[in-house]
Amino acid sequence: MMDNEIRSATIAGMLADRAERTPDDTVYIYVDENGSESYSFRAFYERAAVYASYLSSKGIGRNSHCVLVFRQNIEVMYAFFACNILGAAAVPVEFPEKDSNAERLSRIIAKCGAECILTNDSEREHLEKLSADSFGGVPVHSAGQSAGCSMMEDIVMGDIAILQYTSGSTSEPKGVMVSDGALLNNIKQIRDKLHLDGSSRWVS
Repeated sequence: MMDNEIRSATIAGMLADRAERTPDDTVYIYVDENGSESYSFRAFYERAAVYASYLSSKGIGRNSHCVLVFRQNIEVMYAFFACNILGAAAVPVEFPEKDSNAERLSRIIAKCGAECILTNDSEREHLEKLSADSFGGVPVHSAGQSAGCSMMEDIVMGDIAILQYTSGSTSEPKGVMVSDGALLNNIKQIRDKLHLDGSSRWVS
């Protein structure tokens, strides 16, 4: 079972709480050139918790560093919340379209001591090859590999929620550590400033 203090002090804990209290309410509406798709709190949390269980079986846990390398779609959100459930730090990085991006990614992977790379199902094989060739063979995972896993029951609070690196265009990339507390503070400030509530819709 989840400790109430951890539930209220983490992003994943708040998501779990809404998944219990308002399971069928919409948490995300993902829109792209092909249309839109809605996700309920319960379905979204369950998917993230299953992914977290899979990552746990691969040795990912509290204070692990997971580099998030995604083409834009809903899978990046599953990855972030799976990391947060485990207490692992999510390290978001731009998808390496060019050689310069791959070089930057390589530096970040080395600098943060990444234990895995998380990516889209459609890009996993490409990233596995890139990792073998350029990143020292860091394991690559995607949400589709978690099919058949059970949900992660507990939520763990790590020291860092997000490790955000600078562009590194003029020097070595520098990491900025963001805690769950800082994230929740920011969300509360936005909520209060814009007078948002449970029925509000955000665009990002």
